[in-house]
Amino acid sequence: MFRNMNLQTKLISAFILMGLIVFVFAAVGWSGVSKLSVHINTLGEDSLPSVTALWNINEGKTQIQASEQLLFDPEMTNPERQEALARIQNAWKQINENFQKYEKIPNTSEEDKNYKEFQQNWDAWKKAHEKLLNIEQDYNQLGIRNPWKRQVQLISQGKGNSPEIAAVKTALELRTKMDDYGSSTEEPLFKRATDSIKSVIAFNQEIADKTKQSADLDLHQTGFWVVVGMILGPVTAIILGIFLSITIAKPIDKALKGIVNMIVSSSSQIAATVEQQERIVNQQATAVNETTSTMDELGASSRQSAEQAESALDNARQVLNLAEEGATGARQVLNQAEEGATGARQVLNQAEDGNKVVEKSL
Repeated sequence: MFRNMNLQTKLISAFILMGLIVFVFAAVGWSGVSKLSVHINTLGEDSLPSVTALWNINEGKTQIQASEQLLFDPEMTNPERQEALARIQNAWKQINENFQKYEKIPNTSEEDKNYKEFQQNWDAWKKAHEKLLNIEQDYNQLGIRNPWKRQVQLISQGKGNSPEIAAVKTALELRTKMDDYGSSTEEPLFKRATDSIKSVIAFNQEIADKTKQSADLDLHQTGFWVVVGMILGPVTAIILGIFLSITIAKPIDKALKGIVNMIVSSSSQIAATVEQQERIVNQQATAVNETTSTMDELGASSRQSAEQAESALDNARQVLNLAEEGATGARQVLNQAEEGATGARQVLNQAEDGNKVVEKSL
């Protein structure tokens, strides 16, 4: 069918085919780039920010837990306590900032489910932490950081029944309450909140890993099709070039050869015509030269004829003058002749009259 097409249709079909090939591989490349862009957005704007925010929350929670443990130290000084409380406050600031970052990130329904469970555990631990700090504050207000040591000191001093012993007992009760609440309530809730946040982090990490795997697969597929396009494109171009050279170039070459032969033949004919025209021009030039010479000779003859005509005219004038003079003399002679003839007729008449008389006499 392609061979039956005219030249224009063949060229258009060839370029359309190449255009389709380029379009297909461009579409494959665009699809791969789009998928990679989605994966990158998922990693860069969803999974990684979520994991980072959650890790910062978990890190802040760990800092709070470490600072809480310092508050249980009976030898802690007041400046050390204030420093520990400042670290707890800064940790909460970090936690709240990362909570805001995380909640701005779009999440899947399954992640929301894990996050809500984490929030419940987090809120429970947060309340336990705040209650523990309140107990610690009440304990610190008594001013007895080490009630066991103070009790021993008072007993050794014989003050076992003094009012100070009552304050030490109150401090021991608060410290026991603080220790029991920390170990039985706050610490398990802390561990549960830690497990929950690690579950959310693991979920986001799993999404990130799957996204990375999908990105690697799409990158591999895109690279494969790019290589195929790099190979198939030139091969197709070569095949089309050979095919077009066979189906288009050869007929064009034959046509061009025919045109060239026609041009050569026409050139030869034109050259022969030009040569003939040159001969005709030369002949015409020769004829013109001869005509010019003839015209020059005719000019000279004309001038000579004019001179002879002028001389003949002068002679004719002279002859005319002589003729006029002769005519005048002839008219005179004619008049004389007429007069003589008249006289002769008279003599004749007289003679006839004489004859008639003689005849009558006879």
